[in-house]
Amino acid sequence: MSAYAVLVVEDEADVRDVINEILELYGYSVTLAAEGLEGWKLARTNKYDLIITDLGIPGISGLELIRRIRAASIRTPVLIITGVIFENSSSEIRALRPCDVLLKPFRIDDLLKKIASLAAQVKANPKEVSKTK
Repeated sequence: MSAYAVLVVEDEADVRDVINEILELYGYSVTLAAEGLEGWKLARTNKYDLIITDLGIPGISGLELIRRIRAASIRTPVLIITGVIFENSSSEIRALRPCDVLLKPFRIDDLLKKIASLAAQVKANPKEVSKTK
């Protein structure tokens, strides 16, 4: 069985490195991107079990990244890790499911719980999520 594949799109190197170390420690296969367009290229050419993105990333925003992913019929669950949620984007985020939000600063156990919750949603509703492009 292959490792659970995660794409992390985060421009802050320290945050990106911490997430990478945590996920690899727990057996995840991690791919890193420092900006939105790089994340978009990776998301459309590779299969991931989970995409983690910040909203405030350079290139294209995290929200635009998710919009493009969904427009391409990629149903991979997305975990948004951000310091700020804008009121006008929260309803759109809910519509881009399966999707969840974790606010910075976060605790390791909260990150792992959010990942487990998204994985459980996928298991409960497998037709909602497809790793095909």
